[in-house]
Amino acid sequence: MADYEIMAHSGPSEARGTTRPDERQLILGKNNGQEAGGVRKSGNIYKFPSEAAGEAEISGETASTCQEPAKYQLPKVGNYEKDLKVLRTLGGGSFGCSAVLEVVNGSPTGAIGNWYERVSKGQKVIGKRISMKDPKVYRTFEREVRMLKKLKGVKNILNLLGEQQPSREDPYGYIFTEICHLGDVEGLTTQYTERREWVPEGFLLQLTIDISKALLFLERGANSTKEASRNGHISILHNDIKPDNIFMKPRRQGTPNIYPIFVLGDFGLACESNEMAIPSCVHFMSPQRAAAAKEGRQEPVNLLDDIYSFGTTLFVIANFDFPFEESNYPLSMEPHHFNKRVPFNGPYASWFKKIVRDATSREPSRRPSVTNIIHAFVENTKKYGWGSGGSNTRLWEVSWLDEKTVKKWDDNKHRKAT
Repeated sequence: MADYEIMAHSGPSEARGTTRPDERQLILGKNNGQEAGGVRKSGNIYKFPSEAAGEAEISGETASTCQEPAKYQLPKVGNYEKDLKVLRTLGGGSFGCSAVLEVVNGSPTGAIGNWYERVSKGQKVIGKRISMKDPKVYRTFEREVRMLKKLKGVKNILNLLGEQQPSREDPYGYIFTEICHLGDVEGLTTQYTERREWVPEGFLLQLTIDISKALLFLERGANSTKEASRNGHISILHNDIKPDNIFMKPRRQGTPNIYPIFVLGDFGLACESNEMAIPSCVHFMSPQRAAAAKEGRQEPVNLLDDIYSFGTTLFVIANFDFPFEESNYPLSMEPHHFNKRVPFNGPYASWFKKIVRDATSREPSRRPSVTNIIHAFVENTKKYGWGSGGSNTRLWEVSWLDEKTVKKWDDNKHRKAT
């Protein structure tokens, strides 16, 4: 789980394009040595630790998940050492760790022959190793596996490859997923913040439509707003949408789109619509959920809570700040002053800003559905194009297009919706 530091910088910039984000910057990074559940203030730096200690702590796929032990180990059962090789550990903590693995034997008769999808020799995957000592942690592991099984094959959701259940011989649970070679959105946003440049508008728009498609499937089991809800589908609340849970994959070679494929990962806190919602990262939770968490009670699942988290995520990436002023939580009831909005200073299209503001409405009834977000996106991009706000600098690798095309790329001239 990632933590956030908000730093103050002086001197707003009014220029569009490659500009310096003005006033308050959100520095996305790890906060080592924090006190669980508290807010530590030092000068003009605020550090927000993970609030959902226990269940939430091990739910991420990235290096911020854990800090020790430092070495990832393959399952002790099933002869995994003949099929997989550990390339590098991403991080470690009290609940386990994750690593980049390479397939050295893709034979269907090996340990990975029971995976849900065939993998080939030389292919890289992500392995997550989770201790089962705490019953809460096991429930998180079980929940993530169950959700990813249901969502296999959905384009904008992290793809589950395999799992290994804990046993007496090895009391750890293992989750194996596809690798997203371009990293997570948090890491890329950090790079733009350090350069004092606004994230490119086209990047934000592609992220918006991709994650909206993921949320549409969670809600209806459908890949398009024109499709009817899948028969028997139970709606799912992701419950932990934030920048470090959105990952980026390269596109197929030659695909006429300069932006990565964005996928939603980390389903360890996900809930179905017939369940009570469990606590997640309080600074991305809706006002209603944050208040309930502070009072120690649970709320029924409301899919509009994901809309709020998604809107907050977009605001954070686009404006380097949260949409509402932070409070002295946990001393106060709420993590933010929900009657004090932060100005949206990013140099982006007014219609995009409206979508984000509506999504972060304090009142659930005023938030748009994911269908409404997709319709607004399609209507406005057809009418106004993709715009040119933010930096012209591309800090992600575009390996699927030739260098000449990348250099001369113009969103409104070259891009085809994908």
